[in-house]
Amino acid sequence: MNWKQRLIIGGLPRSGSTLFRLVLNSSNDVFCPPETGFFRKSLRHRQKNIHRVAARVDSALEIGEEAVTSCVLSSSNSIEAMDKMMWIYRTLNHFKKKAWAEKTPRNCHSYQALAEQSNNVKFVSIIRDGRDVVTSRLGNLKTYHCDVERYVETMRLVFGFNHPAHKILRYEDIVTNPLMTFKELFDWLELPFHESYVTHYSTNIQQKDVDNHQQALLSKPIASTQIERWKKPEYSQRIIEFMENREAVYCLELSGYKV
Repeated sequence: MNWKQRLIIGGLPRSGSTLFRLVLNSSNDVFCPPETGFFRKSLRHRQKNIHRVAARVDSALEIGEEAVTSCVLSSSNSIEAMDKMMWIYRTLNHFKKKAWAEKTPRNCHSYQALAEQSNNVKFVSIIRDGRDVVTSRLGNLKTYHCDVERYVETMRLVFGFNHPAHKILRYEDIVTNPLMTFKELFDWLELPFHESYVTHYSTNIQQKDVDNHQQALLSKPIASTQIERWKKPEYSQRIIEFMENREAVYCLELSGYKV
């Protein structure tokens, strides 16, 4: 399995990581299937809970629970296991792509351990204005998707991971200047880029990608309409809670956002 690139994507929830995944997946060189959550725990933990893990991973990759089980139990670390599973996924989908990416926001919890398993892996963290993150709701749900504490915890992990193959991207740059952002990303990955990956990504996605995330915007051209949504009056109390958290404000400023 001579992979040209391995890319592990993590960061903040509600930060455009699904959009990011779909653009990557539309390219000629990278495939990025639905998130597996596989890297959130150690390989030993996955092996001990293989039946539950096989069902979870197969729901994303659709390679068969027996195949997932075999890959996990026969591997010495998580990167090796993912290599094997992605190879089967690639074969079943008749891809010729030689780079895989796995996107799960909580991957950032495992960055350091994964970096120690292979020197041929890169990491991308996607962040966003924390005020838009903590005021984000899924669909018509009234509860917020991410609390202030998770925002702070994630930002600690992202900025605490000092690795030469770690790139931090801002949601706002992805949606306001997608062509330049993705061109720079593909240059960093040492892979060719074509603007159609960005301009026509939505023609390659499946309806389940939109339905599973309750995000109709995924099927439309990339737009910046969700930036500074937090300024709406309905979120005023939530923003007060955020701004009263000194560490949240520090993380906001650290990542380049104006207070």
